[in-house]
Amino acid sequence: MQQSAHGLQHRTFVMRETIHSPAQRGNSIALPLAALALHLLLSACAMAPRPDSEWPDGIPPRDYFIERYRSDAANHDLQSEREYLTWVRRFYEGWEIYPFGWLDMQKDVIGLIAADQADAALEKLRNAGRIIATDWARHNTIHRITTKLLALWGEVIEVALGDGKADAAIELITEDAQDLVEGETKPENYDPVYYESRLGIYMEELF
Repeated sequence: MQQSAHGLQHRTFVMRETIHSPAQRGNSIALPLAALALHLLLSACAMAPRPDSEWPDGIPPRDYFIERYRSDAANHDLQSEREYLTWVRRFYEGWEIYPFGWLDMQKDVIGLIAADQADAALEKLRNAGRIIATDWARHNTIHRITTKLLALWGEVIEVALGDGKADAAIELITEDAQDLVEGETKPENYDPVYYESRLGIYMEELF
């Protein structure tokens, strides 16, 4: 089903603030300021994660993320394996406070590009999601990919879609995510001006 790029902006990682609730463990979901009251109301009664046996088919295997958690000694004292896997799932599936995840974003992007580009774009989005989720799901005191960056990348993809440059945007975001994970750069190096100059797009100053 086709939908406007504006609709994608409204639904995907286009939040303006990161809200950290003491009731949350190890990470935070960015929320629109208009949803702050709802967040405060619901954060204390967050839905329990689904059993591991229900690990969804649409995301990388659970063992992939378990291996990465267990090889990440820096995160062990800050976050349990179960908490890490919960945040991985929330990245992909969303959750009750912000129910739009990376899987939804993939679906929307594929619905907005030419059919002959869809398979290649989907594979690139899956690769980007795997890189991003692995780091973003870590405890928020040590992860390098922040929720603010997710919001920025959502904006970049939305604008690039409108300019016919989605493929280039996804490739660049993937490269930037990998550089962050490897410690080659810092989150503050990325802003709308950076992506405007690299992709030849125009973004409103929202961050």
